[in-house]
Amino acid sequence: MSLANKAARGALWTVVSSMGGRAVGVLGTLIMTRFLAPETIGEVADATILCMTANWVTIWGFGQYAVVKGRGADAHEVTYHATVAYVVLGLLALGTIALLGGRLTPMINAPLAAQFVPGMALAIFIRRLGAMPERVLTRQMMFRASGMALAFGEITYTISAISLAALGLGGMAIVYANIVQSTVMLLILVRAAGVSSWAKPTPLRWWRFKDMLAYGVPLGVQGIANQASRYWDKLAISHFFGTGAVGTYNMAYNLADIPAIQVGEQIALVLMPSMAELPRERRPGALERSSALLSLIIFPLAVGLGLVAYPLIGLLLP
Repeated sequence: MSLANKAARGALWTVVSSMGGRAVGVLGTLIMTRFLAPETIGEVADATILCMTANWVTIWGFGQYAVVKGRGADAHEVTYHATVAYVVLGLLALGTIALLGGRLTPMINAPLAAQFVPGMALAIFIRRLGAMPERVLTRQMMFRASGMALAFGEITYTISAISLAALGLGGMAIVYANIVQSTVMLLILVRAAGVSSWAKPTPLRWWRFKDMLAYGVPLGVQGIANQASRYWDKLAISHFFGTGAVGTYNMAYNLADIPAIQVGEQIALVLMPSMAELPRERRPGALERSSALLSLIIFPLAVGLGLVAYPLIGLLLP
């Protein structure tokens, strides 16, 4: 199968599975509003963002390095170094936020969010463990398992969250559902990639970590800036307007973000290993063409979603 066909099939798998899973997730989020007050949803959102921030600041392009550099005879060494970096830095960052995050929540006018921080830190760490199996599959242009992990993760999250909320667990229903979702995704990815493909020990070399950082620091800075632009505004809203406003704003933002995240980012995940397979001289032209095609897909979706926002919300949340 040609590289173009692999990329097209991979994009189709990831977008369709992501959109299908996300549709279930959005439906579940709307149903959750029947059981949880906006203030509670906002408190969980604040706790989640604090934990995600701890996660972002300790990811410095390790996954991209493994996809691009982890080929040929160096595959196991590169992948294992990236795995060690993911796990060790994740333990330090998420362990710290789990212990001390409660001291930060009063600063964003959400003291009750402290109870949700440890559970969300655990959920994100479990998801982090699935990063390297997913990158191995991406490197091999095998996207079906990643797509299935996204879809089944959303389905299990929705079923778990609604069931637990209906039982009266309040905001912890969302926390427990995130832990279940992360575990399901991890199991699917590990089953597909195996364990030895990403966790087979090799001697650790300092120069390899230095090379990873040299490659990944610009990507890490870009990633932190990108994620901060998407999530830190919610912390500001929480500080100035309270957790009730965050709950409502978070739901609106997640709906508006669907074209960029569920279509754009999923296609980008496919393009990265595809670009790595191309000869160096062909990459600039391929990047220009793929960016133009992405714009033709995403911009109409985003504009259309904005145009139907009022009747759509009126229909979903009468």
